[in-house]
Amino acid sequence: MKQSEALKLVAILKAAYPRQETDEATAEVYVGFLTDLDVELADRVVRDLIAASRFFPTIAEIRGAAAEASCGLPSVTAALAMVTERHRLTDDELAARSLPDAVKQAYRLVGGAWAFRTSEHPTTLHAQFRDAYRAIRDEAIRTAQTPAALTRPPVAAIEAAPAELLPRLRVVPT
Repeated sequence: MKQSEALKLVAILKAAYPRQETDEATAEVYVGFLTDLDVELADRVVRDLIAASRFFPTIAEIRGAAAEASCGLPSVTAALAMVTERHRLTDDELAARSLPDAVKQAYRLVGGAWAFRTSEHPTTLHAQFRDAYRAIRDEAIRTAQTPAALTRPPVAAIEAAPAELLPRLRVVPT
């Protein structure tokens, strides 16, 4: 999104929350952290937050909601429904309905089909699945929420680092 579009979103937030004092520096910070988001996604997220939140949303809330929407991962409840219904499907239906990768990962972590078919304590297994999937989903959202510029160490800092620290620094190519 362009800076002008990000400024428009900040203006919408200011109008929606007239009691919140926001100075020019605050607006600049918001713009700086919103410009890497898709403009349509950010607009939808800001409008949803205005409708649902009584207080001026933080940058983290806006980015978190945008990341959650862009990841397209099912909710924890929907993911559990996906794996529990798999045992009522035929082989053809199973082949046609693959699980999202994050759901598949949590499913495997708790023992997969075997565990769901043979568990003497399905409530405990479901809780374990929910915990595993929630952790995987939260990490995916957290990763999507972080601006790419913040996930890489700045080149100047690497060049200024003492030689003995350089092997420990991991540089991710862009």
